[in-house]
Amino acid sequence: MASPKDATIRVKLECDPSLPEFVEEVNYQNELFRQGGRDQPERRSCPVTELRVAGDDDKPVIEGYAAVFDSLSERMWGWKGEFREKIDPGAFADVLARGPDVRALIDHQTGLDTVGRTKNGSLTLSEDERGLKMRLTPANTQPGRDLLTLVRDGTLDQMSFAFRLDKKGSSWEDAEDGNGEYAIRTIHKVSSLEDVSIVTYPAYPATTAEVNHRERGMSAVESMKEWRDSQAREADKDLRLRTRLDVCR
Repeated sequence: MASPKDATIRVKLECDPSLPEFVEEVNYQNELFRQGGRDQPERRSCPVTELRVAGDDDKPVIEGYAAVFDSLSERMWGWKGEFREKIDPGAFADVLARGPDVRALIDHQTGLDTVGRTKNGSLTLSEDERGLKMRLTPANTQPGRDLLTLVRDGTLDQMSFAFRLDKKGSSWEDAEDGNGEYAIRTIHKVSSLEDVSIVTYPAYPATTAEVNHRERGMSAVESMKEWRDSQAREADKDLRLRTRLDVCR
């Protein structure tokens, strides 16, 4: 199902298919639409969480890290290329200071799979030198009891978190390794923390770069496109300057 803006652009394309900027915009809108739709937070998984069950049998708790600082993610697909991501120490400090109402979920599912919440004290979040630390006392429900069993026996051992960034919350740079070129996105400050989730699979494949198109937010795809467009504008300005200098010689 096409978005309204995408449909408008396609009409323009039918009228004048020679305009490359319309083709570019269609590709961009399709990529945004493909990666989860609008008004969705981005989700990232932590590859090393060391989830464990602690406490006594009467009130067991689950501890672990929903995010780890200065650790590059696997490659993800962004705008016209792949990118990897890392999180700066202190990225969660401001949002945690505001006392957000964050849910603890299973596989990012809400409803009966909500097993904790900061509002009622069953979930506590803090930032230390390693990352975003979580301590969860799961609800005494069937999903909560099942979760304890699955974490205790090692069946579930990874975490993910859902978040939003504002426009200045991240920066980009080019990089290259044995698998080719890619971009690195560094997250400096998280503007909103939606949930932390114990997951079956890490959320690094293409479905991770989900789109946040609210007025106060910008997704990885949108941010990466803006950065690439800025690079192109700077290259064009440099080319025009060098051309003028050559003419004056």
